[in-house]
Amino acid sequence: MRSKLIIGIVVVLLLASAGAAFWYVNRNTQPTPTAPTIEQPTDSTLPQVPSKPTPTPVTPLPPTPQPVVTKVDPADIIKNLAQAFAERYGSYSTDLPYDNIRQVLPFVASGFQQELNELLQRASAQGVSAAYMSVSTHALYAEVVDISETSAATVVTVQRSQRTARAGEAFTFYSNLNVSFIKVNEEWLVSQARWEE
Repeated sequence: MRSKLIIGIVVVLLLASAGAAFWYVNRNTQPTPTAPTIEQPTDSTLPQVPSKPTPTPVTPLPPTPQPVVTKVDPADIIKNLAQAFAERYGSYSTDLPYDNIRQVLPFVASGFQQELNELLQRASAQGVSAAYMSVSTHALYAEVVDISETSAATVVTVQRSQRTARAGEAFTFYSNLNVSFIKVNEEWLVSQARWEE
């Protein structure tokens, strides 16, 4: 039994020695990568590569397009301003008395602004009726009757609905508001507004 054990140990040692020798021999013999070979054409009809690179021509960029400037017709601006003014100026409610006048003050010229401020002072001194009343105004269209570089006159046709009770039926009627403008520092301001009788 002892002899079998010695033979087994010798066999294991021989196998280990053979594996170590195999590893030692093959560790430095790994193949080195080689560059692929490129065959050169032998046909003389192929184009020859120039010795100096030819500069590529630079194509200039197209000119930057200029923005399209559309000219706005001053009459259209005046019409829009007149309609917006008429709707605010012509709407009123006892819930917010004379709020319509306060809303238009930033859009009026100084002379008309003074007139509207005096109206607000008189109204404040008189007080507000306890009875409910409201008028809502909707501009239907505006017509420019006169225009120059510094002034314009318009007529705005409006539909007005008046209520004398919160749940009551509205009384609808139509009116014209004459709105005049002056140009102050490149801004159109209302210089006068009068309801046609």
